[in-house]
Amino acid sequence: MILYRTADELFVEHDGNAYRIEATSFDALIAHEDLHGYLQTIIAKSAPTNAFRHARLQAPIGNQEVW
Repeated sequence: MILYRTADELFVEHDGNAYRIEATSFDALIAHEDLHGYLQTIIAKSAPTNAFRHARLQAPIGNQEVW
């Protein structure tokens, strides 16, 4: 699984397919108590989207401190 952040949405990529993540922010997403399980649930219950192919990617970071 790979997480992607765009200007408007968050996506998870798995096996060549992208899925929208319903999260308020990247910070909230990565702070999820069981992130891996949460992402697996999204993949299992959601249909892949083509919106990711046209999205402009942003750095995968929110308000975390980076060294």
